[in-house]
Amino acid sequence: MLTEVTDTATDARRSAVTQTSQSKHCIFRCNQSWYSIPAMEIIEITLMPNLTRLPDSPKILLGVCHCRHEFTPVISLEQITSHADAKRSGPPKHIMILDGTQRWAIALDEIVSLEPLETVISQETRGSDGAIHPITGTAMHAEKIIKVLDPQRLRQLATSAFDAAWIR
Repeated sequence: MLTEVTDTATDARRSAVTQTSQSKHCIFRCNQSWYSIPAMEIIEITLMPNLTRLPDSPKILLGVCHCRHEFTPVISLEQITSHADAKRSGPPKHIMILDGTQRWAIALDEIVSLEPLETVISQETRGSDGAIHPITGTAMHAEKIIKVLDPQRLRQLATSAFDAAWIR
């Protein structure tokens, strides 16, 4: 019986890896960490525009920009992934605009490539504090560990932070 459970778990992991390896991911750097997001979720990547900071906004919201005739909130990935203490060498250089019910963007430093990734999927959807975790798994690329992001979880975290700050 133990063998069956192990085989089933191994098969489930293999199918998850095979399924994710066929979709391309955009690999990018935010400060000193490496991330990827499914390429089909991305509308555009552009240089960092001028941002307008909103009063009483949470730290994860860097500001709002006007891009392609739409106001787009720009979030800090470092604030969401608990890397806010890491020293920055300068401000983010790009934004990645993501699709959804409304446009939103992630601030980032460097775009590396568009590659298919074999991802080891994490079964943990929540962190030790019970909060939703935006990282769904990890992958390797050019000898670097890449944290694979789930855009829906990321959007959900950002929305929760906005609600907590603005709905009082």
